[in-house]
Amino acid sequence: MSKGTSPETLDILRLTNSLYPDKMGGIPLHTHQMSKYQANLGHNVTVATSDNGDRELPAKEERAGYTIRRYRELVRPLDNSIPPKIVPDLWNEIENYDIVHAHSHLYFSTNISSFISTIKDTPLVITNHGLFSQTAPDWIQSVFLPLVARPTLNSSDLIFSYTEKSREMLRERDIQTPVEIIHNGIDCDYFNPDVKEQNENQILFVGRFKKGKGVDYLCDALPAIVAEYPDATVKLAGGGSLRDEFRQQCRKAGIADNVEFLGKVPNDEMPALYNESSLLVSPTLTEAAIPRVVMEAWACKTPVVMTDIPEADSDVVRKAGLEVPMESSDAIAENVIRLLDDDSLRKKLGEQGRDLVTEKYSWQETVERTTESYHDVLETCN
Repeated sequence: MSKGTSPETLDILRLTNSLYPDKMGGIPLHTHQMSKYQANLGHNVTVATSDNGDRELPAKEERAGYTIRRYRELVRPLDNSIPPKIVPDLWNEIENYDIVHAHSHLYFSTNISSFISTIKDTPLVITNHGLFSQTAPDWIQSVFLPLVARPTLNSSDLIFSYTEKSREMLRERDIQTPVEIIHNGIDCDYFNPDVKEQNENQILFVGRFKKGKGVDYLCDALPAIVAEYPDATVKLAGGGSLRDEFRQQCRKAGIADNVEFLGKVPNDEMPALYNESSLLVSPTLTEAAIPRVVMEAWACKTPVVMTDIPEADSDVVRKAGLEVPMESSDAIAENVIRLLDDDSLRKKLGEQGRDLVTEKYSWQETVERTTESYHDVLETCN
């Protein structure tokens, strides 16, 4: 591939551990939508990713205006895909691109690209999707962050972070690369309020079933909620290795009849799911900022109970939701019951959430600012 055909057209290489719809989740969906929208702006976008162990997926595919190159996964320790063939291809082809955009310093493809882009003198930007892993134990993170993550981030030309707090956390860990704050965006035309009637007392969780998402704390909170609202329905949307463990946890607590495990829900079904729910619970323990699912719920005027994760802006959260301490099942139960008790509060928070995302978290603005930053990096590098 030749480089961009005009000063405004870029050849972009995007690196991501997983891509939607091969995998569900915030980063897979973010990278798919970013690639689609940048292609719509006229740029040539190639996404290099893993096949996630699915040998039925094609090695190369054209979709939504951009090119996908899937590499065969060898192993996946702690949800970190290792596709060895990506290494020689990056080495041989990285100079064909104007800029490389890698998503999350926690993944193999980003770590490798930082090394190769430095040697090949190809501009690299990295999006910080969360400083800490949601799957790795603390002792691994204590080694990985200084020995791998820090040099990876410091080798890049620019880091994108979602909040000022996340930028501060990077600086505290001796990351010297410039950091630009660009909020994660939501397509507010796609996620929008539906006037149809809600399912009464329906509680929603959206996310993968792993420890970092805090689902166990939500499950611990459910008996108290069901005791107050015996007709409450709890819908858990997502996949993951711990789903059966949480299902058993609900059985032991005697609330299995109130809980429905939906599995992986396609993105085109999510607006209806948000709209039919009374509220969303986000008990996560680590994120890059306000979780994407929270913003999607807000866009649908669905109120939220959310944990006070370090990288999120509490002042923003409190404008449109109820914030609770991390790892506190009691606080989750108390605030869910508070919202179920108060129709006017739910309506107020839902309306404030919609106003917030339409004013501050426009997906179009996210894409345009990201792409403008590429040009700024290229001007600096040249």
